[in-house]
Amino acid sequence: MRYLDRMRTGVALGALLLCLTGTTATLTSGPRESVSAAVPAPTLAAVCHTNPEADGSAELCRQLGDRRPLAVLRRRDGAAFQSLMRALASSPQVPTGGGEISGVLVLYGRAGRVDHVLQVTRDGLLYDPAVKQYFRAGDEVLRFAAQVLGSTGPSA
Repeated sequence: MRYLDRMRTGVALGALLLCLTGTTATLTSGPRESVSAAVPAPTLAAVCHTNPEADGSAELCRQLGDRRPLAVLRRRDGAAFQSLMRALASSPQVPTGGGEISGVLVLYGRAGRVDHVLQVTRDGLLYDPAVKQYFRAGDEVLRFAAQVLGSTGPSA
């Protein structure tokens, strides 16, 4: 009698496992794009290991090494500076980029030393030469760049 009980229990357990593995296979065989589309792209602050919100000023130049910047925004400028820095920090990474460089955005730390250098393209992207990655600039960044560089991207 014990043998029959064990056999029935084994068959029932085997059938249950077969049902569960069959269900799992159908649940995971869906489109994979929907899962990856839900994951947000890494931001400039995460990829470049920098915190623009802690910087002291931002300068926009035509090219690196210019003596006179085209525009300067400092921490004491208040809300304008904070919104620009938040927009920079949250700029999402894009897989590809390119385009003509129209200017250089230099971020200075509170001590006055260069913290980070980003190149601004005409397509509205930010290129970080240190990590060789492109980021989609937010509207606030594009407005700041467009006031002196002209049109930079679709939303400028």
